Amino acid sequence: MRTVLAALALVAAATLLPACQSGKADRTGQTSAGFYAPNFEMLWDVTRKEMGRAGFTPDQDASSREGKVMQSRWNTQLAPFSGRGYREQATITLVPIPDKPDRWAVEANVIRQVNKTIKEPMNIAKAEWSEGDRVGEKEAQIVYGIESFFLGHDVSDRFRSTYGMPAGRTPIEAPPPVAPK
Repeated sequence: MRTVLAALALVAAATLLPACQSGKADRTGQTSAGFYAPNFEMLWDVTRKEMGRAGFTPDQDASSREGKVMQSRWNTQLAPFSGRGYREQATITLVPIPDKPDRWAVEANVIRQVNKTIKEPMNIAKAEWSEGDRVGEKEAQIVYGIESFFLGHDVSDRFRSTYGMPAGRTPIEAPPPVAPK
């Protein structure tokens, strides 16, 4: 009798689980406010380095310079218990700001999928991955790293005046765009 009740409970739970899923993973990501970068090649290189600092390996085949999108390979961390192993993938989109040459915004999206396999969760060939959730902390880390490379690490004049700090360096304006010949 107990086994019949347990089997019925298991079947009922299995039929309800797909209804809890929201469908596709949220891929909106975190976006920077915009900053000056001297050229796209430098921005692309800094993006690749910041992705590496965040623990992701850029996938050259999935990335597109023309599309201004850099995608990482899956960073997989298996665990011996079901629901503990996961994999993450980062996607960074470089967005030119309209009507402002050499101004860019960065959108980062990091998706974490959990391994739902009950039997053999350490076997990657048998892994069953969830739809995925965003990892906002890593997205913010990547966006901040790229943006701070071009903005510098100084605080604003407003922050300095609020906390009684001495005046900082005079900000350097971006050079005017060069007209192609």
